Amino acid sequence: MSSKSRYAFVIAGIFLGLILWALNRGDAPPGANDVEVAASRPMGSAVSESAVAPVLEGAVAPEVDTVASHGDAAVAAEETDVQTPEIDLDALVEIEFTGPPSDVLETGACALELHVLDRLTQQPVATKLELWRLDAPASEHWSRGDQRQARAEVDASGVVEIQDLPPWTYRVRCEAARVGSEDPAPFLVRGSLSQVTVEIDLPRTLPVTVHVFDENGQRVVEARSRIGSQGSSFRGQTEAPRPSWVHQRECTTPYKPESTLGAFGVGGGVSGIRGPWTSRRDEGTGMQLVEVRERTWREASGWKQQFIDVDEGSRIDVSVRGNHPAPRTYAAVSLSRRFVAEHVLLPNGLPATDLAAHVSTQVEAVHCGDGDPRSVLAQCRVTVRCEHPDYRCSPVRFRYGDGVPTIHLRARMRR
Repeated sequence: MSSKSRYAFVIAGIFLGLILWALNRGDAPPGANDVEVAASRPMGSAVSESAVAPVLEGAVAPEVDTVASHGDAAVAAEETDVQTPEIDLDALVEIEFTGPPSDVLETGACALELHVLDRLTQQPVATKLELWRLDAPASEHWSRGDQRQARAEVDASGVVEIQDLPPWTYRVRCEAARVGSEDPAPFLVRGSLSQVTVEIDLPRTLPVTVHVFDENGQRVVEARSRIGSQGSSFRGQTEAPRPSWVHQRECTTPYKPESTLGAFGVGGGVSGIRGPWTSRRDEGTGMQLVEVRERTWREASGWKQQFIDVDEGSRIDVSVRGNHPAPRTYAAVSLSRRFVAEHVLLPNGLPATDLAAHVSTQVEAVHCGDGDPRSVLAQCRVTVRCEHPDYRCSPVRFRYGDGVPTIHLRARMRR
């Protein structure tokens, strides 16, 4: 840098310092730089009244003690009587619930003596039950609708007493009733004691009938069958699914959904017991298999599997589900080995009719109820396998109504 440039820089600095000195002495217009000057002072330095005085005309500056250190300033702040305004939090923040708020039950002076009977035998039934109050009035957080008033457990006597009920119309849902049955009709509770008898339909053990037809639509008259794997699964939740007739109450108060899962689960077991082969014959009304019991609501899907063997190569699987309605009637098609072999091709493209003995089929029977058994044959699912020392193929699965596909064999690799 040249000497002239240095002189110019020094002169400019002196001139700027004079301007700042003049401003600090108050030569600038009154109040013009009060805010900047006050803000530029370091914490703990002396502050003049003019530096913090409001610039509004007619305003009175508050009395501020001149302090020399940060510690003194803290002591002065503690001694100053500052009034903190109170804030109404309820007016600013809406009360929220985690999960729906409770639906408070109304109580009364009525008592109910409930008798539960089996509709078929008129014998008492031991069961757990739910008592629902129909079209209950709206509450603080819930709309009008059906409300579960009580849960009870009935012992072997078939009688239970429920206290503290308001006079109203009620309906019960019994756990022991079979799935698909109609729940007892509504009844009225009033006065000091109401005696009510309800009848429910228990699960039945029903016969199982299977109609088997060959690929030509002819009825298969003779076959053999045996029990395959069987088991059941159970609902692990603590309460029954809501009855279909319940008019649900709606929560009218906003709430936060619960992040945890409900008390619901499914458990059960499977048994692989296989019984002996038993000869079956169709006299025109189907083959009669082993009877299977219906299920209650807690038994999610009790089932029993039965096998039908027509010619030791065409197997039919009958999976009798606990929730299949009566009558337990099924239909299936039995495809002969020679018929399936006509759709199998060797690696060179020639038909493999000579390999019929190495072909097997597995067919899933279809529940048809009281309908025409032939009308559901197209829904049967078929699995074809071919086990041969020189050829192999993956299992081929198809619906019978779609026709038998062409099955291509591949030569096995020789080691």
